[in-house]
Amino acid sequence: MKQLLRLCLVFALLSGCAADMQAQRKYNKYRSVSVGVRGGATFSKVTFRPSVREKFQPGMSMGVSVRYIEEKYFGIIGEVNFSQFGWKEDFSRETTGDYAYSHTMNYITIPFLSHIFFGNEPIRGFLNLGPQIGVLFSDKVSSSFDVNDLPPFTSVLQVQQYYEPIKSKFDYGITGGIGMEVKLKRHSIIVEGRYYFGLNDFFENSKGKDAYFQASAHQQIWAGISYLFHIK
Repeated sequence: MKQLLRLCLVFALLSGCAADMQAQRKYNKYRSVSVGVRGGATFSKVTFRPSVREKFQPGMSMGVSVRYIEEKYFGIIGEVNFSQFGWKEDFSRETTGDYAYSHTMNYITIPFLSHIFFGNEPIRGFLNLGPQIGVLFSDKVSSSFDVNDLPPFTSVLQVQQYYEPIKSKFDYGITGGIGMEVKLKRHSIIVEGRYYFGLNDFFENSKGKDAYFQASAHQQIWAGISYLFHIK
């Protein structure tokens, strides 16, 4: 709960900074400050090394955002989101049983993005790109078998991921996406797709220790809709 409050405080500070910049640049004709909500579907995998046979794990992401535009084709965006990551295993090859295993990891994420847009109102395209940090606050495993009494597939598939504890709850990486905005006077509807590439491993991989996985970083595709209200 303390981590969630801290992340909400960061979002409030971003909002305050945007409002302060608004006051300082009163006469800039390109200046625009917007706040809104966003939501959509996620499709996640993990970069495991040694590899684990995976499918995309479906999930969801939703949150709030602040956008500040200062120049003709450039702005910045700050967000605070609830987002689901994780992985779903693929047993379709090399096994004959009807097995299923997925691990859902729930994060609070904060992307801070450059916003480059093009085209004329009321419809324009854009590109978002920047760093993202996240904090894990819960996770859940769903399995059709007992991981302490594994079926015969242990001889052909990777199974160490069932027993590894999560060592790092902090995540960071790079995210980017493209989309289209439809502006309706004081409001905008935005359709966007994004890809996230994680740079931090959640399983132990420290040098000098007996770590099994050398990599365990998140990947995620997000597709969704945002609604923005233009303050100025």
